[in-house]
Amino acid sequence: MLLSLALMPARDRPSPDSLRWVERAGIALLLALLGSAWWTTAWVSDDAFITLRTVDNALHGHGLVWNVGQRVQTYTHPLWMGLVLVASSLTGELFFTLLALSAVATAVALAVLARGVGASRAGVALALAAALASRAFVDYASSGLENPLVHALVLGLFAVCARRGEGEGLQLARVGLLAACLLTRLDLLFLAAPLAAFAWRRDGLPRARVAIAGVAPLVAWEAFSLVYYGALVANSALAKLAAGIPVGARVARGALYFASSLRDDPVSIALLVGAPALAFAVRDALRVPGAVAIAAHCAWVVWVGGDFMRGRFLTPALAVALALLARAGAGRERAAWAGAAALAIGTVAIPYLSPFVARDYGPEWHAAIDAHGFADERHFHVDISSLASARRGEGFASADEPERVREARAAWFRDPWIDALAAVGVLDEGDAWPPRSEAEAARVRPVLVKGGVGLLGYRMGPGVHVIDYHGLGDPLLARLPALREDPVLARLIPRLAPLGWRTGHYLRPVPAGYAASRSAGENLVADPDLHALVDRIDLVTSGPLFAAERWRAIADLHGAFARERIARWAERRRVAGAPELR
Repeated sequence: MLLSLALMPARDRPSPDSLRWVERAGIALLLALLGSAWWTTAWVSDDAFITLRTVDNALHGHGLVWNVGQRVQTYTHPLWMGLVLVASSLTGELFFTLLALSAVATAVALAVLARGVGASRAGVALALAAALASRAFVDYASSGLENPLVHALVLGLFAVCARRGEGEGLQLARVGLLAACLLTRLDLLFLAAPLAAFAWRRDGLPRARVAIAGVAPLVAWEAFSLVYYGALVANSALAKLAAGIPVGARVARGALYFASSLRDDPVSIALLVGAPALAFAVRDALRVPGAVAIAAHCAWVVWVGGDFMRGRFLTPALAVALALLARAGAGRERAAWAGAAALAIGTVAIPYLSPFVARDYGPEWHAAIDAHGFADERHFHVDISSLASARRGEGFASADEPERVREARAAWFRDPWIDALAAVGVLDEGDAWPPRSEAEAARVRPVLVKGGVGLLGYRMGPGVHVIDYHGLGDPLLARLPALREDPVLARLIPRLAPLGWRTGHYLRPVPAGYAASRSAGENLVADPDLHALVDRIDLVTSGPLFAAERWRAIADLHGAFARERIARWAERRRVAGAPELR
């Protein structure tokens, strides 16, 4: 159908009314293919389970926390978390609710693309076909992460910035959608600001009362975050920004992130380059802000070193690229329909591009991770936490899962990884933790020291304290510099040992006595400087919200007090010959 529209000679074309129905049928076919692709590929990532553990704790009255009794923000997407929390409180279920929200957000994004952005049906068809052909867009139209909401908000912001007007309603929509983007992810500022700035330069700045009303939810969240968590940014963001990775090393790894996507998902990279180029060729009114938004976002992704999930950080910029494509078809209908046909047919017919064909990376479990540490993350969850496996009653949704979880909780102190972590320097070999008998273990709180803690933490439930040695959920480890060479990476995947570290996986040593502290409920950290730092952390994360000493402790954690004590601890480690820190 799409191909016939593109190749049909003008003299043989049906009447305008008939043609309108044919075009609508073509768009309906593309939407059906996108819906089928979502249904086939829908999954929930390990990082999404980090959010689900927080939501589960909140639903059970423990607050918005990762570990019960410790106010730490492990999620970077407050608006998405809030939507999941509200929806789950209504359904009484988390996994399928999360996927349903992803589906709704994706549907809203596509509706905004078609009805609010597209300048012609041919342009809409081209954009929809491009979305289908983009592996990153299809993979992260689910995943349980905030990406679907980001797509809907970014496309909504693009739509209201494209419209001319100074009315308060339109201006409020611009400010509100910009604030909603930042409330979903603060780093969307680099992508959203150029779009909003263009509209305000063209139409004038919003009035003060409009601006205040629009940013009020964002300001309210930041105020809540400061009071409740004692910080304005998520602990997980702090863990990644404070790891000590040199700028040059991060930027080099970020460039490789795009190179990895070019090999694995060439259509997405072509869209990021080709859509702005096409917008300039047709002299689209939003060509400059669109191109600047894409470039600024991609520059930020390079600056932070990319992400271990290949394609995840590309999709906000891809949403802008799709918007530019949807506008480019006006007046060039035959070319747009031809492009849509080529993309749709190629995506369905070529196995490497098709979302309906699983890729075979080989027999090694880690084969889907490339030489630079970037992974086809969805590949690892096909049999564990995909929609298809859950419908079959497999993976974490299997009938024997509750029994396995009970056994794991009961045997937490026999975790075979504890000795391995001590052997490579992540845990202190002389630490008295964990207890060595069931009788001793029964007297303390279960504590696990792990990496990749999302699904594990969700399974273990609120009764188990989980220390993530990457620091995402731990307020002490997030502040410590990472090990220069990741011994766990070298042990698990020897071929990646030369990398030293994977993006987003910055491994910290767990100080002597720290795990025992979390198990016993008192500060047993051996190092005097870290002991004092843990006292401050416990006061911030567990003390009375409005106590004066808590606010002094918040200032200490963000000032010289924390920096000086961490520096002295690191120097003592260096003198003692411990594995080198960054």
